[in-house]
Amino acid sequence: MGKRLKPAADADPNHPYAEWIAEYSSEWYQETARSAVEHIEALAARGGSEARFQEIAEIFATASRAEAAFWQMGLDRAATG
Repeated sequence: MGKRLKPAADADPNHPYAEWIAEYSSEWYQETARSAVEHIEALAARGGSEARFQEIAEIFATASRAEAAFWQMGLDRAATG
């Protein structure tokens, strides 16, 4: 997300999330994320079955919906302020 948002922050020196975007778009963070993905994929290759993958995918989808709902609450509250 930070990498995708970086052009907007670079274009606006007063961007309210510039510090966050800089951190999450940094090469250090990007390399850490790549390394984590590689590690998780290696773990999955060692013992993950298709059934387990489906179970984990459902857990991830549920967690993602909960995360989105969490942030949406704040946006909704701000809109009704």
